[in-house]
Amino acid sequence: IILTIILLIFPILWMFSTSFKLKGELFTPDLRIIPHNPSLANYHYVIEEYPVSRWMLNSLIIAVGVTAGRIITSILAAYGFAVFDFPGKKLIFFLVIWTMSIPFMITMIPNYITVSRLGLIGHYAGVILPLITKAFGIFFLRQHIKNIPKSLLDAAYIDGANSWQILYRIVTPLIKGGVFALMILLGIEAWNIYFWPLLVLTKDSMYTLPIGLQYFQDAEMGTFWGELMAVASISSVPALVLYIFARKRIIEASFTSGQKY
Repeated sequence: IILTIILLIFPILWMFSTSFKLKGELFTPDLRIIPHNPSLANYHYVIEEYPVSRWMLNSLIIAVGVTAGRIITSILAAYGFAVFDFPGKKLIFFLVIWTMSIPFMITMIPNYITVSRLGLIGHYAGVILPLITKAFGIFFLRQHIKNIPKSLLDAAYIDGANSWQILYRIVTPLIKGGVFALMILLGIEAWNIYFWPLLVLTKDSMYTLPIGLQYFQDAEMGTFWGELMAVASISSVPALVLYIFARKRIIEASFTSGQKY
């Protein structure tokens, strides 16, 4: 376990360490995790010379939009698969789960053509709309809803509640832990998304933090490691902090999501 932790944590430590190093300390014969002369010069430079705050805002807009869309569609689809009986239910659910195995490269071109024909190239909506569904989210919440006693839902029907009222007043409050955990996981994923925004966003002012990292790599000048790691650290902090505070809820939700099929 200790070896696994070291292998997972070391790249993160090295990233933060490099962000505080001056150019003279970037390449040394020894493994220098703690800089001898730590400096904030890299952070000052990237914040003053590059629109880092704008990149963060763009990342936040896209992350919130994608996460909100995925949560809404996941709750609705999971509720349908868990509660209702309809022809082809198992086949449709299998097809939904099967989409998790389809590489992004296969759907990339059709999605790009669709977004282009809708005139959404260069807009936030062009990034968000193709990503508002997530098969993992549907499966995850379906497992939570399946754990709700059917007698509770039947009692609500007998009392005169319709499907929307049951979803809003009974199902959603009972699975709020799973919804919160899924929101954190999807939010972190959406925050770090790189390739699709790179294809759709055409203006520098709309770039996200992951796309902004490419400004510090040059074919002729080489990679500006200190500045690159400073921006990478800025990009990583929100996701790390979010996960640290929500890890207990995520673990609990992961345990309960697989109890019933």
